[in-house]
Amino acid sequence: HVWFGAWSNQNFDHDGLQRGVFVQHEGILSNYWNYQGNVFLSPGGIGDRLQRGGPLVRTTRLWDSTESLSSDTRKKFYFTLNAHANGAADGSYEHNLGVTLTAQPSPSLVLSVSPTIDRVRDHTQYLTTVADPAATATYGNRYVFADLDQRSFELGTRVDWTLTPALSFQLYMQPFVASGDFHDYHSLVAARTADYEPYAGAIANPDFDLRSVRASAVARWEFRPGSALYVVWNENRADSLDTGSLRLARDLRGVANAPSHDVFLIKMSYWLPF
Repeated sequence: HVWFGAWSNQNFDHDGLQRGVFVQHEGILSNYWNYQGNVFLSPGGIGDRLQRGGPLVRTTRLWDSTESLSSDTRKKFYFTLNAHANGAADGSYEHNLGVTLTAQPSPSLVLSVSPTIDRVRDHTQYLTTVADPAATATYGNRYVFADLDQRSFELGTRVDWTLTPALSFQLYMQPFVASGDFHDYHSLVAARTADYEPYAGAIANPDFDLRSVRASAVARWEFRPGSALYVVWNENRADSLDTGSLRLARDLRGVANAPSHDVFLIKMSYWLPF
C-alpha cells in the first residue's frame, strides 16, 4: 500500500496551527516480513499551546518520519524494529529506536523484551512566565523557554503463560530512566513570531533525573464457565535527582532503592445462570 495526503488544522480563531503533506508505505514480503514507513513535511504554523496560555508563537518548518520492520510472527522467535526521527529548523529533534524480541517456545508461553532509547532536543521548552511591564510586545509578561536535552531508556518485559485452559498468568515489568538538562534560557520577543532573546533572570534549577519501575502480575483462574478469580499485584517505584545527566548503570541501580507503592487485590466474578 502507498498513499499520499495533506492536512491543515486551525483553531476557532482561524489560526493555521499545522499544515503539510505526507507519504506512507507499507507492505508484506514473500517471507512474511512486514515493513512500513512514512515521512511528514510541514512548513510550520502557529502555536497556541506552547506558551501555556500566553501569546501565539510561530513554529518553524519540520519533518517527521517513522519506520518499522517485523519478521515472520508465525515463528517461535521473531522481532519488531521501530525507529522514529524528526527535526525542525530551530534545531529541535527527536531520535527514538526500539526493538521487541519475542520468543514463543510453546503455544502456551510467550516471552518478550522491548528495550527503547530516546534522545530529544527541544529549543522551545516552556519554563515559566515572569511579569515585566516593559515587555509590551508580549503583553506585560516574559515567556521564558529553554533548550532541553532529554535522554531516556526503558526496558519493557512481558510474560504470558497459559498453564491450562482455565488458569493463566501474566507478568509485566518496565524499568524506566530519563534525564533532562535545561540550558540557554530565552524569552519570546514578540507575539506571532519565532524570535527569542537571551533571558538572564533567576530561575530555579529544573534539571531532573528520574528512575522508576512499573510492574504488575495477574493470575486468572476460571473455576467454572463464565466465573473467574483474579489475584493481582502492582508496584510503582520512583525516585528522582536534581541532575540533568543520565548514567544508565547508576540509575538502574537506583531503581531498586526508590520508594515504592504496592497494591495487592483479589477480584472474583461469578456468572449467574438466569
